[in-house]
Amino acid sequence: MELDLENPLTNFNDFCPVAAAATTFPSLFLVESDHMPSPNYVDTVKARDLDVSFRRQAICSISQLSCKFDPFLSYLAVNYLDRFLSSQGMPQPKTWVFKLVALSCVSLAAKMMKTEFSLADFQGDEVFIFDAQTIERMKYLILGALKWRMRSITPFSFISFFIPFFKLKDPPLRQALKDRAVEIIFKAQMEKLFPAVHM
Repeated sequence: MELDLENPLTNFNDFCPVAAAATTFPSLFLVESDHMPSPNYVDTVKARDLDVSFRRQAICSISQLSCKFDPFLSYLAVNYLDRFLSSQGMPQPKTWVFKLVALSCVSLAAKMMKTEFSLADFQGDEVFIFDAQTIERMKYLILGALKWRMRSITPFSFISFFIPFFKLKDPPLRQALKDRAVEIIFKAQMEKLFPAVHM
């Protein structure tokens, strides 16, 4: 089942479309907090400069790994990273660790979005040399920390809920509003929590 960030419950709703229409957005609001970093994540990370540096380096690696793919893949990988760091803290203050975490987050996001992503493509790069078993172990560590909740509820999930409130009849205007909302969400992921981090 491919993950659609704008409608993460799509495949589940196919089983009962009538009930899905009435319950989708209330369901999203109820489970949204299960797909976010812990409430004290920002304060904890800011209190320890090492963690901010770790996150910056991991996001840089995620950007490098996912630059050829849909930008939603990068967003999802950073979501996994933040949720992982929020529950586990920084594994070890070593350069290779953040690269391994970043590679694992991108791999998991690619799998969820059904994007062809071969770890072998990145193993020739000296920056990302890890054996398959090490990567698998890190992916399982991340999955465990995220409690296997990989169908992330993100701000993209709510765009179609809020757009009708603007009562725009012209489809190009609705699309422009949606595009602007997407742009703001991408920027917010990098700037709101940690202003010095840019992709």
